[in-house]
Amino acid sequence: ATTVFFEPSWPRVLRIRSRRPRAATVQPEATGLALRWLICSYVLFQMLLPWRHHLYRCNVNWTERGHYFSWHMKLRDKKSVCKFRYREKTTGRTGDLNILDYISREQASHATADPEMIVQLSRFLSQRMAREHGGDYEIFVLNITSLNGRRPEPLVNSELDLASVPHSFFLPSSVYTPLTEPLNPLNPWSV
Repeated sequence: ATTVFFEPSWPRVLRIRSRRPRAATVQPEATGLALRWLICSYVLFQMLLPWRHHLYRCNVNWTERGHYFSWHMKLRDKKSVCKFRYREKTTGRTGDLNILDYISREQASHATADPEMIVQLSRFLSQRMAREHGGDYEIFVLNITSLNGRRPEPLVNSELDLASVPHSFFLPSSVYTPLTEPLNPLNPWSV
């Protein structure tokens, strides 16, 4: 798009400059071949990465798998409400957590609709409570989410201690609850 602001003859100027003889440089065959493989691999990776959402069996709009670095942006709308609860492992003491005491309102609006962010926030809250109050804390989340006008349903497993979910490239499937509500674009859910 920025080439619109260049002079109309700019492609010819580049072609003329590229034809000028240059000093001969000797490049080993292996280096040239390795460079070609590196460039081809990079281009192939950039072309295939946005299509990886087709490899997942789950609804990627629900689980957010394959959402980043893809062409899937702005294809879904999620409305979410979250309630975080803690339980101290040794005493069994329980209570509610106000996440706005720990993160901003904007962070909360993003974190409550993304399962990976919910798990990360649960780990953070568990560590923070252990540091401030001592003890070992489990974090449970009741999350009700509506995807593209569907009736709200739980996004994450509310009976699973999300602070204990191990770090990995993908969250285990036990974290998610399946999307069961069908999309009805002619009759969206409303309060």
